[in-house]
Amino acid sequence: MAPLTKTSRFHRDFGLAIRRFPFAILAAGLATAGILVGDFDRSLMKSLFNDPDDAILALVLSFFTATIMVFASSGQRLWVRVLAEGTGFLIGFSLLFWVKFGDYTVPPLFFAFVCFMSVTAGIAARQGMSGFWLANTHLILSLAACLLALGVVLAGGAIVFSVIYTLLGWHSDKLVMILGILVTFFAFPLLWLTLVASVTVKPIDVTQDDILLRAVAVLTDALLIPLMLTFGAIIHLYAIRIVFLGELPKGQIGMIVPLFLALGYGTYLLASGPHAQFVRFRRLFQRAWLASTLIPLALLTLATAIRVVTYGVTEERYWLILVIVGAVFLVMSALVRRPFDIRLVPLTGGVLALVAAIGPLSAENVTIYSQSAQAGASISSAGSNLNGTKTFKPSNSFINFSERKVIRFGPATFIDDVYLDHNSDAQNRYLDSIVYTVMFKNNVVEVVGENSTSRFDLSPLLTKYLSDTEHRPPQDDPYPAIESSDGRRGAFIVRNFSGETGPAGLSFKHVIGKIILY
Repeated sequence: MAPLTKTSRFHRDFGLAIRRFPFAILAAGLATAGILVGDFDRSLMKSLFNDPDDAILALVLSFFTATIMVFASSGQRLWVRVLAEGTGFLIGFSLLFWVKFGDYTVPPLFFAFVCFMSVTAGIAARQGMSGFWLANTHLILSLAACLLALGVVLAGGAIVFSVIYTLLGWHSDKLVMILGILVTFFAFPLLWLTLVASVTVKPIDVTQDDILLRAVAVLTDALLIPLMLTFGAIIHLYAIRIVFLGELPKGQIGMIVPLFLALGYGTYLLASGPHAQFVRFRRLFQRAWLASTLIPLALLTLATAIRVVTYGVTEERYWLILVIVGAVFLVMSALVRRPFDIRLVPLTGGVLALVAAIGPLSAENVTIYSQSAQAGASISSAGSNLNGTKTFKPSNSFINFSERKVIRFGPATFIDDVYLDHNSDAQNRYLDSIVYTVMFKNNVVEVVGENSTSRFDLSPLLTKYLSDTEHRPPQDDPYPAIESSDGRRGAFIVRNFSGETGPAGLSFKHVIGKIILY
């Protein structure tokens, strides 16, 4: 095999990376510094930002947005490139101030930015669909090489410091942590940028590292395409079965079909590259793929519609609706224009993920047929009848809010899915500008918000459920509702908890529940 040279796709160019990606490197450096400062002096970070973790997350996102703008402005004048990348950096960091980071915003934001990076890298290659494929293959292979290097460095460092401790007795935990953070959050992205910087200055030659492209072709033709054809055949057989039996699609279709579509379109993208090993087999897959998505899409649409009509729209069902919209759009685009433009796949995914993450049409802001609204009546009714009632078991099919969401129904406030580790740091939940701080200390859950404090003593649960394991009550008991011991009236509805026995006796490890404040 020929050695790697300057014509190789894996040639590292630190100078070019620094010139082309200064703001992306700045974002990685600031994120790394923030993590290190937070580990050694968290009070300093809190004096600068209300939520230091969100500030670091915004810097990580700004790395993506700055890189996207570098690819998008490739080939332009120097001042245009600098202005574009600086704007991208500011857009990413500004998310800290107008987006509430949570489970339903951060993952789709990352997915959207990865998709946009894919599209703009193709733009930087300036070779049409062929350049798009080569540029993205270069990005992925470079990422794989960086991950391999990261794993080797972290594993090797762990071994070296373990030997130092064993032989010399030197405790190096802090040093290991510092080096691990530096390598993971700064050296790793910097190395990746040095490998991909060449995309911004010159076209990619298909003959570069030809053996790697041939390996990708073999993997695609000999493994991925047969697996996808088998996967699709199983779904179509299931569709035939439920038609003959007169059944409705199972709820698991909501997981299976999106997985099928994601893997299928990924395989289709790989199959659009050079060096096909089984030309006719690959061509058959490419011709049949878009049409083969219609039956699975029909199953997913029917299953989603039934559950939306029955229960309402949740964030997860909203995502499924967007998956359906995106897949239908890709099929329609293939009917309008042949051959199918593979660049539409990441572009469509990025736009829909961005819509789901932020703005008035985001998953958390959906109001039409909202399942949250249907839950309101149940929560308000249960709250008004809670006096004198020691147990309350909500209907699981009606409660499904995001982890950080706080909902208000008249005078009652509902805090959903509280997961607390015993004697750990406090957590924050938000309702507009109101902050609710929740902590679990000494067997007591304390909620502070709206100028009031509620405390829920969970000690009776330890005595009842863990003190005598041989006579433990049945596990299908209704959820215990612990009323507030002092402060603002409310109830902590316990869904799950665990305990442990230590020198001081029984104590909690964690508790999961829901909080209603009146």
